[in-house]
Amino acid sequence: MESENFVVSFISFQSRQMKQQLWLYSVKIGAIFFMVLDKIVAPIFWVLSWKRSKKIPPVEHKIFEISAKNLAKMIRKKEINSEEVVRRYINRINKVNPILNAVVQDRFVEAIHEACTVDEWLRQTSLSIDEIERGYPLLGVPITIKESCKVKGMSFCVGTNVRKGMIADEDGEVVKRIKSSGAIPLLVSNTPEICFGIESDNFVTGRCNNPYNTNYTCGGSSGGEGALLGSACSVIGIGSDLAGSIRVPSLFNGIFGHKPTANLVPNRDHYPIIHDEDFYEYLVLGPMCRYSEDLRLVLNVMTNHPINLNEKVDMKKVTVYHTEDTGNLFFVNNVNQDVRDAIKKCADHLKHHCKAKLNNSKIIDLEKCFDMGLSLFFGVKNKPDLLLDQVNPPKRYNIVSEFIKLQFKRSTLNYNSLAYDFLTNTHSFLTVKDNDYYRDMLDHLKTNLMNTLGQYGVILFPTMPGPTFQHGYSPLKCAGVVYSMIFNILGFPATHVPLGLNKQGLPIGVQVIASPHRDAVCLSVAEELEVRFGGWVAPF
Repeated sequence: MESENFVVSFISFQSRQMKQQLWLYSVKIGAIFFMVLDKIVAPIFWVLSWKRSKKIPPVEHKIFEISAKNLAKMIRKKEINSEEVVRRYINRINKVNPILNAVVQDRFVEAIHEACTVDEWLRQTSLSIDEIERGYPLLGVPITIKESCKVKGMSFCVGTNVRKGMIADEDGEVVKRIKSSGAIPLLVSNTPEICFGIESDNFVTGRCNNPYNTNYTCGGSSGGEGALLGSACSVIGIGSDLAGSIRVPSLFNGIFGHKPTANLVPNRDHYPIIHDEDFYEYLVLGPMCRYSEDLRLVLNVMTNHPINLNEKVDMKKVTVYHTEDTGNLFFVNNVNQDVRDAIKKCADHLKHHCKAKLNNSKIIDLEKCFDMGLSLFFGVKNKPDLLLDQVNPPKRYNIVSEFIKLQFKRSTLNYNSLAYDFLTNTHSFLTVKDNDYYRDMLDHLKTNLMNTLGQYGVILFPTMPGPTFQHGYSPLKCAGVVYSMIFNILGFPATHVPLGLNKQGLPIGVQVIASPHRDAVCLSVAEELEVRFGGWVAPF
């Protein structure tokens, strides 16, 4: 009997191994197709790159060079009025947005009224400045919010025609906390259709441009936030991150963005949301900003758990793991030389100037991460039916006919929804057993990384293989999100740090990863790197 069980188990194991190999071969065949296609279209995109970019106008006041933390302090001390700050940001948005197309819907009238209310309250309150800071740390500061995060009375269609006209009936939990802190929302910003994509382009709001070169993408899915912040139209923003959706736009637009530890920030009022335990782990809401010190400020307002986010970590305690070359992944573009150089100069600075310990050991096997990420990301349960017309629920769109119509620009849905529906319903051609196999692999990797990093270890890692790219190039570049997605699957905190511009004038940067609930370590390293390398660089 035992021998029979052994034979059955062995055959089952062999079958699973063969199927995984077949799946990997199919992935690589697909990769070959896209690599060949990339070689074919690359000259076309090279020619298009010479198209003149629209210029972002420079700022006209020093108010745009002040962090949210310092703006809040100045407002509390009545050194500046909230109304003036809000009006200046509104005027800036009105001037720049026709170039970017980052705004889905604004609430400028309400925001000015709220700012006046703040100024009047400050004139009358008997609270001390310290008491105001403790109770309302963002009092009077304008903020912008990704459309996928509920803002009462604002558009909540998230770039898809099947939800067109939908309005948020209440504030989401994070937005409630932001408002309770005294911040004043100005608008909701552009995303890809249903947040599935690394280019913020949809059939409802249209394409959002990159402020450093309007022929290039601002990224996704928090692309509208990235573009607004990069162009000094916002000082802090709220984004969401399922597979790099905060960090990729932060890279493309030259700003800071933090993906918190899993479950640190509530996400239940986000769209899309999937009622699955794993999905709740992967999806996080987090802050995006131009100045690193604002990450702590906003994250303290957003957080769900009492962890010490204000810890200023001594860099001498930090161990830095890094590798400029993550290997030649068959299905992903090689890491750009600019990114490799950026990682190296960060590691050198932390070692030589901050006395951090350096370790060159390779602790991430990215090829396995790709397999795990694809399996677990598309293996969540209770997925929403994205082809269902939510205004007219009995109506469901047919994926085949919609794909055909898409070729003639007649589809109600764009590529993002159709691709997501296909991949989730096929589970990327993997089974539940495959999911269990990769989950065991993930648990092993997570345990090893936590043991390696400990309390003060960080990984310097590419956010993407390179900087932003031209509009329409995303299908051939999207595999690069594996560099960010794996840390959603693992639940580790990660901060994108801007490190200036390359020779083409496009932002470059690196992500800093730490152990779960050690967000303060990421933030401390980000602050140190901003001091050394300058952080956000204006596109004008």
